[in-house]
Amino acid sequence: MIYPKNDMESTEVETKIKGAMNPAILKVGIRNVRNLKKGGIMIKCGNDEEISKLKEEIESNEALKYDLEFHRSVKKNPKIIIYRVEEDIDPDAALKLTKDQNEVLRESEE
Repeated sequence: MIYPKNDMESTEVETKIKGAMNPAILKVGIRNVRNLKKGGIMIKCGNDEEISKLKEEIESNEALKYDLEFHRSVKKNPKIIIYRVEEDIDPDAALKLTKDQNEVLRESEE
């Protein structure tokens, strides 16, 4: 996620980034760009290495580093409700079993 340090709209932030750097030269695969509140944009990349390259370029580029700031999105622990569970099951054992069976839940803990 990239937010402006000063008051800007999302379209201005996107235009500034497109004018200051070329993802093809950086070898960064951009999957999606989404507008956020408060003038920010979210750029989805293929992997963590590409995100790191993008962050380094924004922080080192003279045209960008004074106007924009980079924030990495944080995964939150999901909240779920499980119905029809036997009363005598241990809550910790049920939580461990659920995490073992679901890859998404395992990733959120890291």
